[in-house]
Amino acid sequence: GPLNRKSFFALMFAFVSIPAVSESEQEERARYTKAMEIYGEPTLHIPHVEGNVEIDGSLSEEAWQHAASVEIAWQLSPSSNVPAKVRTIALIMEDGDTLYVGFDARDPDPEAIRAHLWERDRLFSDDYVGVSIDTTGDSKRAFEFFSNPIGVQGDAIVDARNGEDFSFDAIWDSDGQITEKGFEVEFAIPLSQIRFSKRSGLQEWKLFFTRTWPRDKRRQAFQFPYDRDNSCFMCQYQPLVFEMRK
Repeated sequence: GPLNRKSFFALMFAFVSIPAVSESEQEERARYTKAMEIYGEPTLHIPHVEGNVEIDGSLSEEAWQHAASVEIAWQLSPSSNVPAKVRTIALIMEDGDTLYVGFDARDPDPEAIRAHLWERDRLFSDDYVGVSIDTTGDSKRAFEFFSNPIGVQGDAIVDARNGEDFSFDAIWDSDGQITEKGFEVEFAIPLSQIRFSKRSGLQEWKLFFTRTWPRDKRRQAFQFPYDRDNSCFMCQYQPLVFEMRK
């Protein structure tokens, strides 16, 4: 049956806390080190765009050409720090009022994509993509936004000590569509819906993007390699900066 509404991080931490039986700690560490050499821990710079972006599940609008682009390239489970089985590009930009996030999720067999009209926060047995945003950079709390391939939403606040709270229901927009190449999803997250310092100037946040691809196995991927030896997952989020102009 469908996963319950609190199962995303429960599943994720089950995956990352149980070492692979067939792998030694030395092999896992060597794979993480090699992956980090490729990843390089870059800081993500979010570009500012002008004008409204239509949230219709299509990334064809010209504005998306100006977004920052990140590949969700590293599989976390069932084996960690190996190349992701399918390609996913995450896009992000802002217009001073709204954070726009897009996903170009490729799939070799689009007919196998799982996408159902669930109630809010019930989408986690489908294919889905998401973003988690730490708006203080202190690795204590983050705002999470998820969608399946047709725009069904899930959102939560995750606390480093207490886990996820799915009673958080932000007012945001999402849409998605299945295509010949996979699926595309768009998010429009008003900055008013997430708590952060509203001062003008440089904002220094952290985030992760994720995609889950459930087929013969349930594969989950991030944009960065995961260090199993670091118990602080949020500490490993990718740094990002942008200029608050208001």
